[in-house]
Amino acid sequence: MRINLNQLSVFYLASRHRSMAAAARALFVSPSAVTMQIKKMEGWLGFPVFERGQGELKLTERGQGLYEALQPMFGNLDELEHYIKDLMHAEEAELRFGTHHLPGNYFISDLISHVHTRFPDLRVRMELGTQDHLLEKLFQQKLDIVLIIGDPPDDPKCRSLHLFDEEMVLVTSNSSDFAGIPSISVKDLSSLPLILQQRGTGALREVLHFLRVNKVEPHILFDNLSSDVIKQFLQRMPAASFINRFIVQKELNEEVFHEIRISEGQPICRFHLV
Repeated sequence: MRINLNQLSVFYLASRHRSMAAAARALFVSPSAVTMQIKKMEGWLGFPVFERGQGELKLTERGQGLYEALQPMFGNLDELEHYIKDLMHAEEAELRFGTHHLPGNYFISDLISHVHTRFPDLRVRMELGTQDHLLEKLFQQKLDIVLIIGDPPDDPKCRSLHLFDEEMVLVTSNSSDFAGIPSISVKDLSSLPLILQQRGTGALREVLHFLRVNKVEPHILFDNLSSDVIKQFLQRMPAASFINRFIVQKELNEEVFHEIRISEGQPICRFHLV
């Protein structure tokens, strides 16, 4: 499932104010634009979030659940907006933003679009790199904000905003010998040849932590590869890999990849802005 932060932001504001018109005023758009985004989001989710009727907006049961789940995230984005407002008082209103290229491909455009809607005069300069490289530049004050996976740095000079959690799924090609395995116990993971991510990435750290905590000695076939390259390798050889769900959801939907569930649970990536 691809995250669309703009639509979630529109929904969150409409829910908080119980009014499409109030959400439109907060976002500096027309009420019809808000209604259109809500309808698109409902199509994406597959269920209605508001009960249709006159007067004050009323959330459906599932809409209420979604609103409550979004409150921590958008509360954090409110804090981000306060930070940007302070930045706007500087001589040059430029936000220097660092991210790994994969989140950049899949959902950072939504985050930047959200920021641009709120601050149309703000210039955003993107820098791509591994997490370790970007955090180093953050501490050198060459970047303002960095998207990371995992625990934020324990440093008083940093502030962190938790965005969301995303599970990593164990996938293999639908044509591989492992495609018939619906689930596996964590203790049996060592029997699968694994392909691992680039060094210096938060995703690799989370996978290695998961394996270490569960006392798994992995059979590593290849490592230090980007997720895009891993997806190509998986289609050509009998192997498996832990990848963020949003990166392989399209291939899972098209049945190019097969998901092997872990009986004891999947590794989780926590996304933060630092």
